[in-house]
Amino acid sequence: MRLFLTMAIVAVASTVAFAQPAPTYSRAIPPSKDALERLNLKADWSFYAPVSGQSDGLAKVQILDEFQIAVQTKAGLLCLVDHSTGRLLWKYKYPAKFSSGFGVAVNEKFLFAVNIAKLYCFHRYTGVMEFEFDLPEAPSASPVADGSQVYISFTGAKVMAFQLPPSMQINPDAVNKKSGVTADNSKLRNPADVIADRYATRINPKSANDDEFDRRNVPKSYFESGQSLSTNQRSPSISAMPSVVPPYSIHGLNKVESLSMLQSLRQPYKLHPDHLVYNQYSPSLAVLPPSVAHVYELSNLRPQGVKPQMAWTIGTKQKIAYDPILVESKSQITSPRLWITESSVNFLSVSQSTGGTEVSGAFGSEPTGPLVGPFAYGKDALLGFVALSDGQVMAIDLTGGSSGLPRYEWKANVGGFLNHTPLAAKDGVYVSGDHSGVAKIDVASGDVTWRTEANADRIVGANAEFVYVLNRRGELLVYAKDRVHDTVSKRAKPLTSLDVADFNVPITNATSDRVLLGADNGLIVCLRDAGAKYAKPSRIAPLEKLPVPVKPEVKPGEPAPVPAPKN
Repeated sequence: MRLFLTMAIVAVASTVAFAQPAPTYSRAIPPSKDALERLNLKADWSFYAPVSGQSDGLAKVQILDEFQIAVQTKAGLLCLVDHSTGRLLWKYKYPAKFSSGFGVAVNEKFLFAVNIAKLYCFHRYTGVMEFEFDLPEAPSASPVADGSQVYISFTGAKVMAFQLPPSMQINPDAVNKKSGVTADNSKLRNPADVIADRYATRINPKSANDDEFDRRNVPKSYFESGQSLSTNQRSPSISAMPSVVPPYSIHGLNKVESLSMLQSLRQPYKLHPDHLVYNQYSPSLAVLPPSVAHVYELSNLRPQGVKPQMAWTIGTKQKIAYDPILVESKSQITSPRLWITESSVNFLSVSQSTGGTEVSGAFGSEPTGPLVGPFAYGKDALLGFVALSDGQVMAIDLTGGSSGLPRYEWKANVGGFLNHTPLAAKDGVYVSGDHSGVAKIDVASGDVTWRTEANADRIVGANAEFVYVLNRRGELLVYAKDRVHDTVSKRAKPLTSLDVADFNVPITNATSDRVLLGADNGLIVCLRDAGAKYAKPSRIAPLEKLPVPVKPEVKPGEPAPVPAPKN
């Protein structure tokens, strides 16, 4: 009897457990026009990322620049969205779902993403996959990229640099991504032609360093007669042979009864394999390649895809938990640098070309997020910022350092637990953290000049006049920049607020003056100030490269200008 009652209780409990409703999506919808007008805001656009099932949702939203936004879902869908209109440009479904929340890396033309232990490269404006590449192990942070290399941190406490194929390396000065013209104002080539040129066939491999005639070792007249395989043909063929009826003759050499006599179908053709130089030539199996795998390799006429090559690898003392940052060569430093932040207090910068350590140091306390930058302030200051677990913010000169030691610009004591990534704007650096509020730091002095109450602890965006902050109750607060109500504590009070609790995916826009609200049902809403001057997105972040000095023009017969005295 007791056994029966026990089984009945267990059955009832199981039924109740299964009857409990599963977690549901947020019921977020775009805010009403009347609600936005009260905050002097206007909705530019809304975008729904396709989500599947209640376990799916927005995993990561990145504002790449003033033109594009990358959206990734938990189920492995990558969407590229137009920053101005919210239009879906292209999308891609990763093979592995619910794998990682790593961000993507971009350069002028390509986007790089990781899924488990694979690196994917897409064209930013067409969505064409350029290549997929098997990584040696699983990454530990998001990749970063420049015009020639991709840098990836791995779980084994090391960083590798992979060099892009020569046909994909970018000269930033030669391409204008917005207008689609080259430096000489001529139209770019057909995208299909550009993509086709990146691939080589096994019958006609492309090489930038090879001369077509020397590589085949045949006279030029042979190609001029039209009997050869043209280098402009994009499909493998056997047009190099004058006839497909045996016996075959290649380049006027001895005739053979079968193509299997050839060592390789890759030009130039050889009828006498090197490993059979001292063998007697008789009808036997000796003419076959040494293995079946080699037979398949020689007979495979499929195009060879482009792949990156490892340039260098370095090991670190601790695991790399944060995304590295790049300092390009145009920032007027001796060599381009890659700055790496470890999960402990250590950091270092290495040469992008060789991987050699140039600067190494320690923060003093553990960082709570990645090193942010580079950001150019003035004409000669290129800085990076990091928030520490003891409530301090540190500014580092990304171009300086002597004898391998870093150069610290200042350290600001903000207080609290600053576990949110700093936002660098033209008027200062905004830092925030759970129950710490948002504080603005003057870049020149390192002083805290403006801050919110502790309950409003996540900045989501800013423009030239206002700062937009979320508080712990899910309200969007609007603050006037540089308006302080308490001169001693530097505290500011919000002008107005809006309930946006259903938008439970925080998105911080550190690039433009747009405010993005995200929800786990896939909805993203773009808001802006209703003023006419904010009709077009404008950049709020300072430049990431130091401006190149312009030499004054001297007309013939005029004396050269006298340089200004240095202070």
